[in-house]
Amino acid sequence: MKRIFLLLTAAFTLAVNVRADWPTYLHDMSRVGHTDESLKAPLTLRWMYESASAPQLAWAGEDGKKFENLVLKNRVTFDDVFHVAMVGDRVYFGSSVDGRVFCKNLLTGSDDWTFFTNGPVRLAPMIVEGRLYIGSDDGYAYCLDAASGKLIWKLRAGPHDERILARGRMTARWPVRTGVLVDGGVAYFGAGVFPHETVYLYAVDALTGKVIWMNDSISQMDAGRNDLSPQGYMLATKDTLFVPSGRSLAASFSRATGEYLAKPEPGWRGDAGGQIGGTQAFLADDQIYAVGEHQVLALDQDKQKVGFGWFAGSQMTISGDMGFMADGGAITAIDRIQHAEGTRQRHKLEASYAKASADLKKHPALAEVKLLQKAESELRAAVKSQQGVAEKQAAVDAAAKRYEPKRADYQAKKDELAKMKDAMSKYEAAGVKWRFETSAESSLIVAGNTLIAGGKGEVIALDAESGKQVWQTKVDGEARGLAAANGHLVVSTSTGKIYTFADAARSGLPQVIAATAVPDSDPFPHDELSERYAAAAESILKDTGIKKGFCLVLGNEQGRLAYELAKRSELVVFGVDSDEKKVATAREALLKTKLYGPRVTFDQLDLSTIPYASYFANLIVSDSVLLTGEVPGLPTDVARRLKPVGGVMFLGVPDNAPDEIRAKAKQSVAAFLAETKLADEKAAIETSGNWTRLTRATLPGASAWSHQYGNAGNTSSNDDQRIKGGLSVLWYGDPGPGKMVNRHNGAVGPLSVNGRLFMQGDETIMAYDSYN
Repeated sequence: MKRIFLLLTAAFTLAVNVRADWPTYLHDMSRVGHTDESLKAPLTLRWMYESASAPQLAWAGEDGKKFENLVLKNRVTFDDVFHVAMVGDRVYFGSSVDGRVFCKNLLTGSDDWTFFTNGPVRLAPMIVEGRLYIGSDDGYAYCLDAASGKLIWKLRAGPHDERILARGRMTARWPVRTGVLVDGGVAYFGAGVFPHETVYLYAVDALTGKVIWMNDSISQMDAGRNDLSPQGYMLATKDTLFVPSGRSLAASFSRATGEYLAKPEPGWRGDAGGQIGGTQAFLADDQIYAVGEHQVLALDQDKQKVGFGWFAGSQMTISGDMGFMADGGAITAIDRIQHAEGTRQRHKLEASYAKASADLKKHPALAEVKLLQKAESELRAAVKSQQGVAEKQAAVDAAAKRYEPKRADYQAKKDELAKMKDAMSKYEAAGVKWRFETSAESSLIVAGNTLIAGGKGEVIALDAESGKQVWQTKVDGEARGLAAANGHLVVSTSTGKIYTFADAARSGLPQVIAATAVPDSDPFPHDELSERYAAAAESILKDTGIKKGFCLVLGNEQGRLAYELAKRSELVVFGVDSDEKKVATAREALLKTKLYGPRVTFDQLDLSTIPYASYFANLIVSDSVLLTGEVPGLPTDVARRLKPVGGVMFLGVPDNAPDEIRAKAKQSVAAFLAETKLADEKAAIETSGNWTRLTRATLPGASAWSHQYGNAGNTSSNDDQRIKGGLSVLWYGDPGPGKMVNRHNGAVGPLSVNGRLFMQGDETIMAYDSYN
């Protein structure tokens, strides 16, 4: 889904001077998005933050494709924008672009502190008693001091540090994509993506990170067929933890023990009354509200059975007895209890209408009318020929006699269908208080008695009681994130921007400022190393011809080689170094550009065991060898990261390097490449000047799958000697459902030949690298 349903549960307040925090996504652990905070229109922009690039979702969506007359939407959008939390005069958020956690001054937009994780941070933090809790795609849950950003504790959720490519980002095999929910001194979070590789749920002591319980047997409970993939903001009641699960419905667990309780599976053509599921859910009225692409389905929290209500729209929020729904055409205010009852009656009628409509299409009158029409045609022919008229007339009379009672019954059933349709339309209007025409359907919250709606390129505010518009502003991108606290409205958009507005009449606030520095065209000094790095990057790109794909830099040093390569190519560069200070310095330098995050990332790692995905790198180079003449890392471990079928390890120094560095590098590179053992797999090794190039051959024992059933003989087999038990995911991501044939339309599987996957789109053929 690309739209998020929100449900709000507190009563409206008058416009009083209430100041309240917004400590987590949609305010609290029920994710209802309501605050007593009053925002007095008009609001004025105070400051804006702009990310170096827009956030890329963890999962590609359907991109508006149509199926069965419905426009399909992405249902996995927990990371669509930088959602914020606000406590006191500070605003906190994580970045899925560069992996940082930010603490900004709410009044000025200036950084109070930042903290680096080692992966995209996709969900908002939670602030509890002066501590900030957050999860990262690096596989860790973090607890930081909210005032200083100092690390208090962190806990790796998976059994070990293992990272794979996910939409081109290096992430943990078990990323923490649920955020961290804290209540009663306990922090809860989930980790993992693929059930067959084990997913985890944790409850830990919020102060120390000590594990209270851990559930790692969810998928194994039903022979590996449980589809729970913990992704999206978790919710909780006093006794129950609800865990969103990708495109399916949220599962419930005991907060005390982690015991699995239930996971609903209503049929979308039946009890669900439409398409359902997704990472967004919220709690109200003893119900868990599950978000589909075009409706909200309420399920009982205990048994997760349907029956309370079926709410149409792409957004919904409630407060007290009132509810608000947005469908892309209008925002509708309802008496939510009356409307829920109306949806129950409508749902019954819809089921009856569907059955009656199907029965009517098979009514015997339809067959009888065809017989009557045939008899009448034969009578007209007889009259024309003046032969057998009496006989044909008798046949017409007999057919009409048989048809008439069936026609009357058909008409009666048709009239009944019309009455049912009319009754359904009346139930749709049950409890409606007002309608405001607007296309805004990206987000909804309530602050006091002000309803705030985000849309594409705009944010509007309505008086919740009357529906009258009281404020509007333009923004860049789709306003999918809203938060209100301490006199401010914060708007997060899909372009990576965060806008902060405040009451225009408030005194003592600063003027509008730009909170983002202008990118630096060159973050490194012009010194004796500048020409060496420039020459090295030019030689690497020219001699290898590799300008796209993934590059690994061994011994990243200051990040200068990574930078020179990235700015001259389309490579995504991963720099690794064992020195923590060097990594911190390199990160700070590249943050001055627009490259850090999607194009360049740096990790502090023990280079004897690099936890990156096997076979991912199109190109492997070294910065350290340019400075010291030594190639860091364990050769056999590094070799495992190099892509078969054309992956290149290109090591050496440029001609303008000092003589002693060139001499040392020549020996070091030769020894390193020999120890990779890739020559035993028919890798080609060539030396030219000060550079040596190793090109990896086809993986020994690997075969092709060149036809839909394996080969031209359709034998569903090949000669592969490598595929055995114990497989795990190598990479995942694009092209995604927006570019591929819908599975219900009988999409064919990809073909694999010479290290490439060939995939079918609706109107295209696509080729992707099999290894990365």
